[in-house]
Amino acid sequence: MNFKTVSLALSAAFLSTSLLANPAEEAHGHDHEHGHAVSPAGVPGTPEQVSRVIKVDAYDSMEFKHEPIVVEDGETIRFEITNHGVLTHEFAIGDKEEHKEHQIMMREMPDMQHDDPNVVTLEPGETRSLVWTFAKAADIEVACNIPGHYEGGMRSQVEIK
Repeated sequence: MNFKTVSLALSAAFLSTSLLANPAEEAHGHDHEHGHAVSPAGVPGTPEQVSRVIKVDAYDSMEFKHEPIVVEDGETIRFEITNHGVLTHEFAIGDKEEHKEHQIMMREMPDMQHDDPNVVTLEPGETRSLVWTFAKAADIEVACNIPGHYEGGMRSQVEIK
């Protein structure tokens, strides 16, 4: 190896180590450890806090079917989401700006794996849960941000009292 190759390899190793030391969630302003909101919509909840369960059915007709989602500020809900289709769907909680950003990311990296606390991905036939504590915010939606799904109508408004 020549000096240039070794220098390039060391620089790449240093950069990747620096990125690991400063997780992406910090760059997005998320603060899980101090109890601050990870989203204008609220924070991940715990099973002990759940006041009720809302069942959500996801269909390939680009719709969610569920009771109206009306919650109190600070209320913790467990969503039980079932994908009744043959397509992969997701269930994400956020404001319109968060959904817009997520849709851009999904178009750029369609095979990315999610680890966001406000998103679950559902394979065909799969049922998953998401526990969420809502904060008082405007324009909160649940949505599928897989390319074309949101635009096809796969979203619902959340009313926070």
